[in-house]
Amino acid sequence: MREGFSLSRARLRDGVCMVLPYTYWQEQDSWFLGYLNDYPSHWTQGKTIPELEEMLADLYELEQAEQPKAVPERKTGMLTLNPA
Repeated sequence: MREGFSLSRARLRDGVCMVLPYTYWQEQDSWFLGYLNDYPSHWTQGKTIPELEEMLADLYELEQAEQPKAVPERKTGMLTLNPA
């Protein structure tokens, strides 16, 4: 296995370039398989390294879209119950 340290097409998030580490290898059928190191159970593939990197970038975007939305700040209060 070999570790990659950037995607060929760096993605921008809030105007900041992101560099995402990934792990990849080449199968006997010449396809490259790999995964983002933050998501090792989500593999993808490509015929070339640039194609694999594009698939990894798409995978990252899908993972980010599935992240739960931010929960508004929770507050606590005290409830007083009067006997009936």
